Amino acid sequence: MNDLVASAAKVAPPVGANYWLWFTSHDINWYVAAATIVYIGLQAYVLVRDKIIRREREQL
Repeated sequence: MNDLVASAAKVAPPVGANYWLWFTSHDINWYVAAATIVYIGLQAYVLVRDKIIRREREQL
């Protein structure tokens, strides 16, 4: 759980800045903003997947 919290804290500034740029000025390229969100989502997915795999290995 600590890994998840630490990752969320690391990701919060770029996600917040991304949404702020999206909703205020639209000066940023929308494709770059969308790619950033997808990239962060994939990082979260891999983190959760690895944590589940690690937990399953520990139970064996």
